[in-house]
Amino acid sequence: MSPQPLPVFCQTLAAAPDLRDALAVLYAEMAGNDPGLELALFAYDPRRALLTSRLVAGPTGITTIPVELSPDHLPAQLKKDVLGGAKFVDFGDLSNDFMKFLSFGAPPPSGAYLLLHGLRFDGELYALIAVIEPKRRFGGRATDRMLPLIALFMNTAAKFAERDARNEAVRALEEVSESLHAKYSKAIEELEAQLSDARRAAQGKGGGDSARVAQLERAARDAAAQAQTASERLSAVEQQVSAAVAQLEKAHLDMSNQTLQLRTQAKVLYRIERLLEHRDKAEDPRKLLDEVVAAVAARG
Repeated sequence: MSPQPLPVFCQTLAAAPDLRDALAVLYAEMAGNDPGLELALFAYDPRRALLTSRLVAGPTGITTIPVELSPDHLPAQLKKDVLGGAKFVDFGDLSNDFMKFLSFGAPPPSGAYLLLHGLRFDGELYALIAVIEPKRRFGGRATDRMLPLIALFMNTAAKFAERDARNEAVRALEEVSESLHAKYSKAIEELEAQLSDARRAAQGKGGGDSARVAQLERAARDAAAQAQTASERLSAVEQQVSAAVAQLEKAHLDMSNQTLQLRTQAKVLYRIERLLEHRDKAEDPRKLLDEVVAAVAARG
């Protein structure tokens, strides 16, 4: 049984301010039940197609280690499932080799399993979560018991991925805006300086350079028109980003609703679990069934 009820774990996870703290909450829960487990998260950079950092969870907190690893080195038969993000992929007999590839320490003498799960957001790979589970002679697989906890963590990770995407869109828009403003401001200043020089020269020569002045005036007007066009395009980009942010906020609301549903289901499962644990073996099964039905119906 988990060290703390699933609803309490949900609340603790939801209160985590960032991905590091959420990973620490997950590790504390998993290690409390199975101390031999190891847990790490690998951040993925889609522009470089590399795993760029390794967040290792431990008793003292989260340690961040920079790495440069390509998921292309994973076995072809397992890579598709890992990057697809649909399930945990057990590396079985290949575990030891790829534990070294991912910079994990030496496995215990009895051996260990490596399991990887891709975290995806908006159709793109966001991170990989890795679990090292020691082999045991007796009992079921620990990761099978931990799947509900990991599923809740991945839902929380999607919330942080959404926040990162929104911040990245805002930064990109600000950079484009500043670059365009600087470019057209410089061009207009140069044309205005040339126009002033040409006017002074024309006045000194009695208007002999009036054609040059007219040419520069037209160039200045063209530059101003281009600046106006760029400003309008920038406004259009801002509207698109605003629409994208609205969609992200809607996605966040949907995820919040899903989290609420998961919490409700977790409470129901916890009540049923408590009923099954504390029931008297001689108790009438029909009475137990009535209590279970009542727990399911309560929902709250």
